[in-house]
Amino acid sequence: MLVVRPEDKLLLRWRDTFLEIYQDNQLLDFYQENRLYTIFIHQAVLAGCTMTCYQHSEIVELPFQVNYPLHMHTQYLPHLRPTTLNELITFRYEEYFTKPEWRDLIRVDPPLKDWLEQREKLLARN
Repeated sequence: MLVVRPEDKLLLRWRDTFLEIYQDNQLLDFYQENRLYTIFIHQAVLAGCTMTCYQHSEIVELPFQVNYPLHMHTQYLPHLRPTTLNELITFRYEEYFTKPEWRDLIRVDPPLKDWLEQREKLLARN
């Protein structure tokens, strides 16, 4: 999750830098070492652009409850995991809710539980 001031033009700088260097011959060779390098080069470019655009004191790290990777929940150390889905502000879930056992992986309390069950029923009808 990223929140920026539009007037700083960070996202524009990120796009332009990415398009400029993504197909660089040295990077094309680098991508061959590990396919994840190709997948995540955009994050490396964003980090570099952020560091050149802002001072460290201007950057605020959002708490773990924002953009929590729910699909990786079981990989977190137990003491770092939220106890319930309700504790999260936003989360990434990818294919998480397609797993039949998703309810067993993290507790969900009302009213969120009720809302999710209603959505599930609606989707099942379609």
